[in-house]
Amino acid sequence: MASFRVGIIGIGSMGLLHHQALGRLGVEVVSVMSRQKEKGLTIAQQIGASYCRTIDELAKTGIDVAIVATPTASHAEILQELIERGIRYIFCEKPLTRTLQEAQQVAELCRKKKVTMGIGYKMRFEGAFRMAREMITQERIGGLQFLTFNYFQTTPPQPWYLESGIIHEILSHVIDLCNWLAGVPQEVTCQAQNFQGGRAEDRAQLTIHYRSGVVASINGGWIRDYPELPGKQRRNICFQFIGEKGYLAGIRGLKLFLCSENREETIAVESGDAVCEELQAFLEAISENRTPPVGLEEALAVQAVIESALRAASSGKKENVPLF
Repeated sequence: MASFRVGIIGIGSMGLLHHQALGRLGVEVVSVMSRQKEKGLTIAQQIGASYCRTIDELAKTGIDVAIVATPTASHAEILQELIERGIRYIFCEKPLTRTLQEAQQVAELCRKKKVTMGIGYKMRFEGAFRMAREMITQERIGGLQFLTFNYFQTTPPQPWYLESGIIHEILSHVIDLCNWLAGVPQEVTCQAQNFQGGRAEDRAQLTIHYRSGVVASINGGWIRDYPELPGKQRRNICFQFIGEKGYLAGIRGLKLFLCSENREETIAVESGDAVCEELQAFLEAISENRTPPVGLEEALAVQAVIESALRAASSGKKENVPLF
């Protein structure tokens, strides 16, 4: 893999996770950008990087790659400015933007300026889901028919999460997994609730119909005082993938259970660092002039489902997922 000079925009928990992952990959972080000057200077000093207050300053530090790890509402503006400043390689945390229109504008600008972008749908790189997809591809459970996910998290302390909504902030990960497993989404129904007083939904139930015939059911939300149960972990996802001849079931990060043709098997889940692996895959792709494994096409597909789901929640009807 070629060597890169990386700049990170946003030094909250995700920005620091990216810095740690890049360190494990031996990739140099030369600059960080934050509008919180005191915190930015402190972090920059700790990691041996330059502190920048603006995109213009960041671009002048000689970076090859920019990582965007800021709240969703800021993505579109930051991405457009990075592209206009001539940064050719960008990795953006999910979801790409707040709206499908913003996402399409970013994608068009990338095409115009020949910018390569990767998107942080890291669950594709988690052991349980990689193994499950491999077994589905091998038809270990026959043809895939149904996907079900339950994903609940403790309400985050940062208020902007509640302003952005559960579908954007955590269920977008699951939507991407469903697209990865089932193909092209066609129609969506959605019910959304607000129990905690934010401007956006904090619970949601989605049903996605795919061109392949697969139906996906997603149930998730933020809940108060989520218990740390013995033997469990926070942020677990319980899932079941039903096929013609069997099913896969599991708990994210813990175990995978296969039942097919009168055979039951508990499969050890490979451990790993999904953030590290997604960044490595992105950097290897741009080193070899390949399309990243999770890029604009995948991001736009998720954004289209999100937009359709929110429209369905408002209309109470099934909504078509726009193709582009």
